[in-house]
Amino acid sequence: MPSANCKSSTILLSPTESIDLISDESVDFIRFTLGFILDFPILIFGMSANIINMVVYITIGIGDTVSVSFFALSLVHFGCIFFYFAGRVFIVLKKIFNIESYIDLGAVFYLVAFYNCLFKDVADGIIVFIAVQKCCCVAIPFHFKNTFTYARSVSAIVIIFLAALAYYLPTFTGQWLGPVVDSLTNTTRLVYTYHPRILTLIRISKVFNGLILPVLSHSLVILCSVVLSIKLKRAVTFRNSRSPKEIVDKTNTKSLFSKKTFHKLDALHQESGNLNFSNKRLQKLKGKELKVVQAVYFTAILFIASNIGNVPIQFVGFFIPDFQDICGSRYYNTYVLVTSVQALLDHLGTALHIFIYVKFNQTYRRKLKALFCSNKPTTGDQRRGLKVESLVL
Repeated sequence: MPSANCKSSTILLSPTESIDLISDESVDFIRFTLGFILDFPILIFGMSANIINMVVYITIGIGDTVSVSFFALSLVHFGCIFFYFAGRVFIVLKKIFNIESYIDLGAVFYLVAFYNCLFKDVADGIIVFIAVQKCCCVAIPFHFKNTFTYARSVSAIVIIFLAALAYYLPTFTGQWLGPVVDSLTNTTRLVYTYHPRILTLIRISKVFNGLILPVLSHSLVILCSVVLSIKLKRAVTFRNSRSPKEIVDKTNTKSLFSKKTFHKLDALHQESGNLNFSNKRLQKLKGKELKVVQAVYFTAILFIASNIGNVPIQFVGFFIPDFQDICGSRYYNTYVLVTSVQALLDHLGTALHIFIYVKFNQTYRRKLKALFCSNKPTTGDQRRGLKVESLVL
């Protein structure tokens, strides 16, 4: 059971007389500009975009491995942005509007902060799973369907979420809102209260969440993108180097000395007629293959660019103890600036996934357009096209 004797009131102070590269007067301006004027519109857009993503994928149907993965990614991205947005709202109400209530609003910010971290870690795990899934789709095409079945994909996503939940569960159960009596005003308020193990968990998360997970996830995403690109280039090169005529001539030469020459020639005659159609179909697939490569590249670049600052921030914190989120530390102001920019990039990357889906998924574009346009009757060919068309992503 959490210790009731360990209580801490949330006190938000402005840094004073800190020896830093950035002046103390600039901190409030940085927080207001980056954390409110720029970040709030991005957070609202990100929540709206992920709601749209979930609705579109439900409309398309989440009965395959691809759609269920991207639906889950949109869901956890929404949870990540929502809890961060909720925490920032409480901070704004306290700091800017000076609203005081029975519940310390600043304490609520600390409570929901760990839920934001939970959904962020789950989102990173799903992105890695999607990258591995796409890589295996090209690297082992004959075993892909048997390996990445729908049930296994759903199970993998559930396992990622349960693993993250088990990791954060000690933190969730070790913090709460506890009553504190103010002897001066003889009033009781609910403030942020925590168990001492929270401090230990924070130290562990700085290493595990700050260094190990980002480095591992970034490495896997980059590796999968490189393997996917190499495999597709080899497939296209091999396909372009063998024309239908070469295949027929080669097989015809081998069959001249066979006892079943006439049967093979007859089969080759039929095959040569089908190869022209097959070659045209393969040429058309180049566009889809190119879109797959571009989609994976953009997803990887967006994921890495929006999270690239987390590792240096934690790495510098190990060697420079004053570079941390404690008022009065030597480099506290610089820490506020760097982490504010990183949070802005993180939320921007979470919100921009909708543009990747629109760019590289024709079915997504049609369903998205149908959500905002009046429903028009479709012809039989259009209805059949919507059913037959496969997802590019």
